[in-house]
Amino acid sequence: MGKKVKEETSLRMRSRRKGRLGLLIGAMLIATGVVAAGVIVWDSHDTRETVTANEGIQAGDVLHYDVVGQRDETSVSGTVTITCSSVSKDRSAMAFRTEYDGEIEYWVVHALGSQLFNPYGKCIGSQWMGTSYGDRFVKHLIDYYPRFENGSGVLRNTYVGIESEIAYRVNVSGPGFHLEAELTHATVEGMYRWDNQEISVRAEWEAVGDGPKTHMVGPGAVDGRILILQQEGEIRITCEGNDSAVFFMTEENMNMMDRGAPFLFDAELSILDGNGTRGGILLPGMYYVICANLNGTGFTTFEYEVNIR
Repeated sequence: MGKKVKEETSLRMRSRRKGRLGLLIGAMLIATGVVAAGVIVWDSHDTRETVTANEGIQAGDVLHYDVVGQRDETSVSGTVTITCSSVSKDRSAMAFRTEYDGEIEYWVVHALGSQLFNPYGKCIGSQWMGTSYGDRFVKHLIDYYPRFENGSGVLRNTYVGIESEIAYRVNVSGPGFHLEAELTHATVEGMYRWDNQEISVRAEWEAVGDGPKTHMVGPGAVDGRILILQQEGEIRITCEGNDSAVFFMTEENMNMMDRGAPFLFDAELSILDGNGTRGGILLPGMYYVICANLNGTGFTTFEYEVNIR
């Protein structure tokens, strides 16, 4: 088993939800054995009628996650504990402490810390899911996070309570490893009454077949797009930018990672050297195309076009 680690992280987040503020301005991993804290800011003028966990979190509240998975074909396990250490009087900010132990990657801890209160990612649907609190209605978020030190990255599948907006489960797939973190206990008041009803959510899918889509990706940024094809089509992908990469994932790739596979992508349609063009035939289904700009100064041009047959 690995050493118990405490981390201090400074976070500000911008949620895509209506009436929310926040911008993730940084995350810093201190040396092993050092403590970590985070600050999350949200809009205290949110006028929605549904009480959210953001509004219900109190100083001293704890969320505990059990983590299991595989790394280099070896079973690993551990725990992650998130403690809310303080909440401002006007509820405009909170600080939290993260502790983890066992044989787990830091990236699963980052995935949890950054997803707990202002979950981020493209929403690809909603469903009922069994949890330690019984069946709960959740939305499914997917996103990619780069690891700048070696150019690789991780894909995160996050299942978030439709009302609580707390992550019940986070699956993290990286090079050679997959880890699943599941909420097993929380002291947050309201956990037993939230997420008991179906609420419609908007899936964030990209329309295809209506001309090329061109995007400029800034230094250190990531641009991910969910594509839905109702019928067969032909795709053309172009990337122009040093120290950048385009990962193209099929629905099968995404499902396999969510079920326990390490990081996967379609090699024939991906561009890993920063510059080039790829093309191929796509069958009806869901696809995820990601452009990661690992360059610290320059912009990357990222374009794709799907012609429906």
